Amino acid sequence: MDSEVGLLRFLAAPGEGVIRGKKLCRWAEEFALGRGITVHTLQSPSRRLLELCPSLSPVQAKELTGLLGGRLPYEQDLDLPRLAQLLWSEAWWGDEPGPDHAARWLLWWLEHTPSEAERVVLACLGDLYKTNYAGQERAAYEARCEETAFALLKRWLGMEQPLSWGGFPIDLSTNLIQRLQDDFKTQVLRDPEKFLSTVHSLRADKHLLAIAAQVGASYCLEHPERLNRELLRFFEEYVRGPVREKLQKLLPPKVPEPVPSDVLQFGSWFIQEYLPYRHWATDHPDHSEKIHQIGREFAEQYLQLYKDALSDGSARPYLSWVKAKQLPKSDVVTLMVVLDGLGYADMQHLWEELRRFDHHQRITLLQAEVAFAPLPTITECAKPALLKGVKPALAKDQPDLGKVLTKDKDVKEALVGAHPGDLIIWKDPEPDSTYHAATEKDVALKNARGILTGFAERLTNLALTLPDQIPLRIVVTTDHGRLLDLAPRVHPLPKNAQSRQRAALGDLLLHESFEIKEDLAYLHRDAFGLVQDCAVVLSGESFLTQDGKQGVDAYPHGGIYPEEVLIPWWVLARDYQLKNVEAEILGKGVAEKAGQAVLKVRNPNPISVEILELHLGGKQQQTFPIQRIVSAMGSLEFPLEILMWPSKRDAQSLRAQVFLRWPDQDRAQIEAKVHLEVEEMYQQGDNPLEDLL
Repeated sequence: MDSEVGLLRFLAAPGEGVIRGKKLCRWAEEFALGRGITVHTLQSPSRRLLELCPSLSPVQAKELTGLLGGRLPYEQDLDLPRLAQLLWSEAWWGDEPGPDHAARWLLWWLEHTPSEAERVVLACLGDLYKTNYAGQERAAYEARCEETAFALLKRWLGMEQPLSWGGFPIDLSTNLIQRLQDDFKTQVLRDPEKFLSTVHSLRADKHLLAIAAQVGASYCLEHPERLNRELLRFFEEYVRGPVREKLQKLLPPKVPEPVPSDVLQFGSWFIQEYLPYRHWATDHPDHSEKIHQIGREFAEQYLQLYKDALSDGSARPYLSWVKAKQLPKSDVVTLMVVLDGLGYADMQHLWEELRRFDHHQRITLLQAEVAFAPLPTITECAKPALLKGVKPALAKDQPDLGKVLTKDKDVKEALVGAHPGDLIIWKDPEPDSTYHAATEKDVALKNARGILTGFAERLTNLALTLPDQIPLRIVVTTDHGRLLDLAPRVHPLPKNAQSRQRAALGDLLLHESFEIKEDLAYLHRDAFGLVQDCAVVLSGESFLTQDGKQGVDAYPHGGIYPEEVLIPWWVLARDYQLKNVEAEILGKGVAEKAGQAVLKVRNPNPISVEILELHLGGKQQQTFPIQRIVSAMGSLEFPLEILMWPSKRDAQSLRAQVFLRWPDQDRAQIEAKVHLEVEEMYQQGDNPLEDLL
């Protein structure tokens, strides 16, 4: 009621109601007190806002009251965070100040253009948050406009003058990503050389690096003369799909080093040297002779290693069927996914798609290794050996290592009912059947990638919908790889042989255990653990078909090229919690003189990690390339030559960051503890004339 008439009507039949107006309230209060009626005094909304935020003017308070409408509660315990929730309908305003909260504060400014009245409230709110939080991120609450917030966000993410606030704690907003993209595009157009140099040297948040890499990659596709080997390596970490493949084709990779003599080095040689060169050379026919030379050298070495591994009777851990037999673990349920003919490049694509479908990154890559495929690299020989954990000759009479299933529904039911120690095998005929269905290389690859994308979605859905209490480990592998090229059919079949693209099976009447004739290798069944004798192609061609037809095979298999026999063996886990890698720097030296220190790294995880580099702060900053692998549950010591030893005062505040990379190629940054002792150049007692005084 806000009139005398309304008040009189109310007093005639008193009940509950609200009376407004100074005089009417005084009259109503006297009336109520005289009759013992309970009275509650309520402030006007604008007055409550003025008391809550004294910096507001009366006009601004009325403006905000209008914005709030009837949402402002009448209770007395209204505070600034609650007011912010009412004004902007976001729950985080009421959270405790801290890194996450400070990040949201800065992101909010990029999304909103507050009025002058709202800015007054925000200023009071920022002061309140700063008062209630002592962490270094409290400086974020000083942002009062979009420009200041964006500048702080860039510094927090590692640009310009990076802040020492640690990693950015929440996801980047769409608006921030767009702002960063626009900022990078402006920089690259203004000074391409400076931008590309700066981007490559950034030690920033991985999300920011990914945005910078996308912009830089797009620029280099239009200006390929700007691309160099170091930039390409940087882009390869953050750019995926067709863009990365286009970039890789712009620069010829280095020719691989000779095939390593140590079998344990095959994997790194294959992934880091051979595959990049092989992919590039496929589009450059003038390098086919070099590929043939490498393939032939590798094949002869592989065949000898494979034969020796079978002849001495030991269970060599690099053989795929040996690895399969060792899979069951008492503390986890293991799902072995066997995709027919999955090459290593296919596995890399599958993993990228898995990450795309795994929105909350619940699946962790624990190992990305290679295994030796059974010979010959054709399904009928290699797959039974893998599924049964024995060499091909023994597979017929052996049971499967675990329950072998093909349908998604059956696999899920088996996993739900499984117990730790159980092995479930999910067998799928793809991508082999898709590769065989196409005769053109580009069509085969495009169709196979589509099939793998679909399977990645199926596998992700299966892994993330299983009950959380199931300790799930996933091993993705294959029976054989495949040639990364077209293979013309030119080799006549040996007598009594059956054609299998780059292999031929039959009773070949072999007298030697292992014999090479020109571009064919003849493998005796007894020496190579086979049911039948076998001939395999050592060059880049295939056998004629059974009826003698020529033509071309796209992405065939059966031979001994590295991509056919070195197959992916990737281990994934769901909801795996990685422990922090620990690093410290130890040493003793004289201030302002060169000195020796050591970096010690300890990896408490059951997976290896690659240490990329160390960045040491201080007056004279130094960056140390490390490029060393720290094995699972292992440690590393790396010597450091510090050009200028810090003073005692500087040593106390010296900071060091170690940059590392996990098996899934994700970069991370950790703080290294610095323990540098400082010797003073001149100390009491150093004066040789002191005893004469």
